[in-house]
Amino acid sequence: LCSRMTTIFEFTDYRAYLQQTVTERKACDSSFTHRYICAQLGLRTSNFILLVAQGKRNLTSELAQKLATFLDLRDAEGEYFLWMVLFGQASTVLEKEHFWQQMLTCRSRNQTTRIQESQYEYYSHWFNPVLRELVAIPNVKWDTRLLSRALKPKVPAVQVRHSLELLERLGFISRAGDCWVKSAPFVATAPEVHSVAVFNYHRELIGLAKDSLENDSGQIRNFSTVTLEMNAKEYKMVVDMLSQFRRETLGVCGSTGKSDRVYQLNLQLFPVSNPVESLVTGIEGEGEI
Repeated sequence: LCSRMTTIFEFTDYRAYLQQTVTERKACDSSFTHRYICAQLGLRTSNFILLVAQGKRNLTSELAQKLATFLDLRDAEGEYFLWMVLFGQASTVLEKEHFWQQMLTCRSRNQTTRIQESQYEYYSHWFNPVLRELVAIPNVKWDTRLLSRALKPKVPAVQVRHSLELLERLGFISRAGDCWVKSAPFVATAPEVHSVAVFNYHRELIGLAKDSLENDSGQIRNFSTVTLEMNAKEYKMVVDMLSQFRRETLGVCGSTGKSDRVYQLNLQLFPVSNPVESLVTGIEGEGEI
């Protein structure tokens, strides 16, 4: 028998896990194919598992359980696989949020690498990225109480302390004498973390933007908007322009002197109508009333 090389907790995409597992086992046993798995699971379609791995079919809860048993995934491994299937097939961000949390719980119980969980925690509160920028302002001996008062709105000092511990654990900041410095200029986040955690992060930022609109003077904030019509190709072009603009703003910061404040720049582009073509097609298909 060939020992299983792949550790399931290294994966967040169950389809990728299936592909890797089949590849590894087939290298040890040439009879271990997608067709063989289907036969063992009693499936009539001989390439169904291959289609699942390719993202062309989904697993039902019953079939996912059978597959976990067949792959000898026991206890936490089997539980993690089932949550991973639900996460991969979830249709809403809120569902993904719930299933991702369950996956993290399984991971933490098995003492696996927790960098993705830590990155999830980084985006769990709006003030984590803000504190990372605040402590980088030079010639200030920051402590938790001073940072607490500097945040807008104010955050309790105990939460500030926990945030600093997180930032240091992630390697985003480090001690330099009595001060903190940014250890890395940019933060890279795994795609699956981005899709789940950043949803909550943006939701918090939208709330902060609303508070600023209502309470801050127009001299220290700038709100502008434009409503426009475009097609899918033009949408992609505008998104690329926004990405370029974000990169350019990073080059401006600190280029004219010492920074003295942290700002939040939100760039939002979202649909406020349904596709017209689908509406017209639907109307044409209804016939006369």
